Amino acid sequence: MPPSGTENLRRRQEDRRAATRVALLEATLQCLGEKGYAGASIGEVVKASGLSRGAVDHHFRNKLDLVAEAVAYFYEQRFERLERRLITEAKADLTLSDRLRIFREDVDAWSPIGFEIMVATRTDPALRAAYEARVEGRRVEMVATWERMFPEFAVLTSPERMIGVVGAFLRGLSMEERGDPLERADALFELFAGMIENVVQQKNSKGGEFNS
Repeated sequence: MPPSGTENLRRRQEDRRAATRVALLEATLQCLGEKGYAGASIGEVVKASGLSRGAVDHHFRNKLDLVAEAVAYFYEQRFERLERRLITEAKADLTLSDRLRIFREDVDAWSPIGFEIMVATRTDPALRAAYEARVEGRRVEMVATWERMFPEFAVLTSPERMIGVVGAFLRGLSMEERGDPLERADALFELFAGMIENVVQQKNSKGGEFNS
């Protein structure tokens, strides 16, 4: 039975609400990247989105609610993008270096906004608490997915810890790239990737004697 006119109208309204919400979240992330947390006011978000202040008030209670939702949206989109590249659409012959390179490309792509988010969530306890409330209960699922993105780390005592090490290095490297020649950053990345591969190879060859 085809949907009724009322159902079609409801769906169109829901689609518009969802599109408005996404537009506001994208505008918030744009403002965070360009102006920082302090400068990402609701007024700036309204200007960047091309929507009205009433649209913001309809979807979000205040700036804290808006930014916390934008942070959750940012990490969710980034996570899904990496999941597609490293799992869903990944080629069977991807090496560990290939996976690390894809991870690096993603970090470089989001770094301007990502660094602002990291600073904001670490300096504003209320924002961090609001963000964590939105992702509570998903940690186990996310860790499992990260480990699927890097199956080579399964031989390690703590794959999660190694993924954390890789992420920390790549964030630092992305900051280095802003002031150093790209060739130096590339060389550091290749050195780091080789070290990580050696750790995995040692673990494989020693059959459990090497802990990481």
